Amino acid sequence: MEWWKEAFGPWYPIVYNTRDDLGALKEVESAARWLGLDRHHDVLDLACGGGRHARAMIPLVRSVVGCDLSLDLLRIAMSAGGGPRYVAADQRALPFATSSFDAVACFFTSFGYGESVDHDKLIVEEVRRVIRRGGRFLLDLPHAEYVRSHLVPESSEARGLFVVKCSRRLVGNRVEKTVVVSEGGEIKSTWRESVRLYDAAEVTTLIESLGFRTNSSHSSFNPVATSHDRHIVISEAT
Repeated sequence: MEWWKEAFGPWYPIVYNTRDDLGALKEVESAARWLGLDRHHDVLDLACGGGRHARAMIPLVRSVVGCDLSLDLLRIAMSAGGGPRYVAADQRALPFATSSFDAVACFFTSFGYGESVDHDKLIVEEVRRVIRRGGRFLLDLPHAEYVRSHLVPESSEARGLFVVKCSRRLVGNRVEKTVVVSEGGEIKSTWRESVRLYDAAEVTTLIESLGFRTNSSHSSFNPVATSHDRHIVISEAT
């Protein structure tokens, strides 16, 4: 089941309402430095969601396109304005001409959703097709070792009038999460999320097998952070 078609619907902004524009701005500052972005570059924000990162990139580059499958999240992105152009599409079949972008950024765990590695390969192949030779690709993933050692099995948090309960478990090389949104004890929505945990060597090998050369790897968008909760790979299209 393609669970992301249900998960990234109208309840997503409530569940993840701590992800704000200020946080995106700080992440984009690091990303722009690693990608070497300037006012001559065209950028694709892949799986852009509500457009937080796309909006933050606008002052730094020539153009930004945000792409996402969720019409609910794209409506939020478009209502916020800010300059990016938005397109609805599946990551595995991008509606862009070959060599359209100087950089592609995929923020906040938008990779590893499919049941097989072949699903992820299709995404990387499409990124390689639409990116110009010498262009750079940012892939932002959960740090597999960190997730395995810091997994919180159960959590419950208030989100305004709603309560969001999450249960998490490790199943092989994936982390699975069940989300339940309720109001006044009444369940409003529930869904399951499942993301593949890529070890550093594994994801690097995958990317490089499909036409990229890894330039650098980072464990956080914060340059002075000591935690290792992310695995951020910067690769160049060969």
